[in-house]
Amino acid sequence: MVATAYTAIPVPSGNMRTGIHSSDPKIVLARNLSAAFKKRGLSARSVSRALARFGMKISNKTVSNMLNGEGNPQLDNLVAVAQQTRIPLWQLLSPAFDPSQIGTPDLHELVEGILNLSETGRASVRRTIKLEALAAREEKQAAKT
Repeated sequence: MVATAYTAIPVPSGNMRTGIHSSDPKIVLARNLSAAFKKRGLSARSVSRALARFGMKISNKTVSNMLNGEGNPQLDNLVAVAQQTRIPLWQLLSPAFDPSQIGTPDLHELVEGILNLSETGRASVRRTIKLEALAAREEKQAAKT
């Protein structure tokens, strides 16, 4: 059994019903993930579909359970969802995470990061960009119909 410590610190986000801050990892993850999803305009369904395009079979329900602090998420699912939100898992699990700091990296950081990759890594980035562009076109086409 895992002990849960509570303190009288106000919850930074308004989605917690208790009004107190919990150090329970599932509640911390739920609060931080909800803030990240809101900031990035994501939903459980959109994340599940995006992960499916990369071969990860994570159901809407599994992602929704993470957002609601329910169930016992598997580490590989947590890592995949963290990658999809573009926020490191350690930050999503941190009680001190500040969702207002979520932003997009500078173009300089992105280019530098890509240049430091091996050829295999750069090929993976190119593949990912093509898959995301294809998915965006498919979503656009689906929205038209």
